[in-house]
Amino acid sequence: MTDTEKQGGGIGRPEDEVLTKVLARYSSEELSIVSGILVPHFRERLAEVYAQFNQPVVPGEIDNLFASIDRMLEENGVLLDVDGLFKPVADGIRAARDEISKALREQFYQHCREILAGHGVVDRQGLLDKGSVWFARADFSQYGKGNAFAGKILGKVSRGVYIVDLNGIADVLGFDKLSMEAELRKYHKVLAEHGVANRQSLFEKGVEWFSETDFSPYGKGKAFARRILGKSLKYIKILALEQIADALGFEKPSREEELQKYREVLASHGITDRQSLLKKGT
Repeated sequence: MTDTEKQGGGIGRPEDEVLTKVLARYSSEELSIVSGILVPHFRERLAEVYAQFNQPVVPGEIDNLFASIDRMLEENGVLLDVDGLFKPVADGIRAARDEISKALREQFYQHCREILAGHGVVDRQGLLDKGSVWFARADFSQYGKGNAFAGKILGKVSRGVYIVDLNGIADVLGFDKLSMEAELRKYHKVLAEHGVANRQSLFEKGVEWFSETDFSPYGKGKAFARRILGKSLKYIKILALEQIADALGFEKPSREEELQKYREVLASHGITDRQSLLKKGT
């Protein structure tokens, strides 16, 4: 851990606001002692506690930080007069734990947004456009590669970074959600890269092709279908392609176009008229 990482580049501490509020309650006589003697000692000891953690503090370490602050107050009870003049300050800081935790999280998330901005990512669309493969391989400052960085943001061990994780990261960092129209444009773009621009070309590619194709950044067919349809499919069948085409707004063929497709299928089996169909039999 470097000195810069420990110091957090001058990041302000949430306890400062709590101190300001609590000190306003002291009489002028008490205030001269608390602010002139006890608070400087407290700030010094608090800095020592924060120095044990990377800055900004990772959300997963906030509880450990609070426990360390409690131990510091206990160990310095006499020096800080924790049970006397300094008690309102100590109690105020403990009472404001939720507020302090929220501020610490926002400091960390802002730091993460700045790191991503350094990679050209400033919104959800930009993150999704970069993709899960890029994210997993990228180097994110003191947090290392993508798996580790994702784990810090999401608060869980991450053994891989997938599209659902990128959306989770975007949610945590407060990136606006994409509109349905924007989502559909992305799906159309991915399919167009594989030569699918309408309902007909999707059906011509077929279920086997769809199942085995990698629709990066969404993964293979079943994962992509789940993304479009909002439900999991055990297998990709012709009905699933129909539902995908509907969801993507692909125009349905007219009745005559449907009949022409059926004629073409029959023709491939040597059936071109009523007589040849009857000859084939049931």
